[in-house]
Amino acid sequence: MLAGMKSSNLQWAGRPLSATLALLISLVSIHASYVMRPVLSGRALAAASSAPTVSPVQIEVGADDSAPEPTDGTSRWLIELRGRYVRFPDFVVAALFDVRTTMDSYAVGAAGRYRLASGDEVRFSLDYLRLGFRDGNWLESTLPPLSTVRLEWDLGMLTAGAAYVWRWRLLSDSLAVELGAGLGLGVLLGNVASTDVVPVCESPASQCVAWRWAGRRDLSLPTRVLPVPAGHAGVEWRPIRRFVLRFEAGLFGLPYVGLSAGAALD
Repeated sequence: MLAGMKSSNLQWAGRPLSATLALLISLVSIHASYVMRPVLSGRALAAASSAPTVSPVQIEVGADDSAPEPTDGTSRWLIELRGRYVRFPDFVVAALFDVRTTMDSYAVGAAGRYRLASGDEVRFSLDYLRLGFRDGNWLESTLPPLSTVRLEWDLGMLTAGAAYVWRWRLLSDSLAVELGAGLGLGVLLGNVASTDVVPVCESPASQCVAWRWAGRRDLSLPTRVLPVPAGHAGVEWRPIRRFVLRFEAGLFGLPYVGLSAGAALD
């Protein structure tokens, strides 16, 4: 009976012992995982801190290092020289004179253009306009033929003005169109000499011969200071970053077409 009880107790004791060992092993493994976790985390942090740092790479889509013009947001001065072909509208003169000559002339000048952050510009200019009517006979529409006079033109105008220029880029950064409007002030330089024609002239007034010197006089100009309205449309081309070519047509006192070349200062 004792042997049976001993055997029974061993079997009863063996079962909870194995179960207890299994439970202890499980607890040890769980405890070890919790104990080692901060150690492993510390090692991971140390490894991460010792790893070389790689800077992020910034990729700009559409960037063009060869763009000839800075993007909007920059401002700069441009200085340009320009020449213009000027023609006085004949229909205006024809409304006042039956006999007249024509004007095909020129203007030369310089301008400073300040590029705003918006891309538009403010332009300041100084120009000399040659008022070059051809020498010849003139007769007002309301006067008889014997009132014909010969006019000799030695007249020019120095103008200073300012304008605001709106600009729009086209498909390429090197190409832009612009519209400008402004106002200037002109000062007349020189004179117009008038000589009476020979009184007995029976030819058409345009062919009457004037006295060589008799009756020659300088015309009295009503004013030598004139307001000069300005407006233009143009196309700008930048073959290289700091060099600008511009073709434009418009009005600066008189109608004109012109070409200018300039360079950026900064």
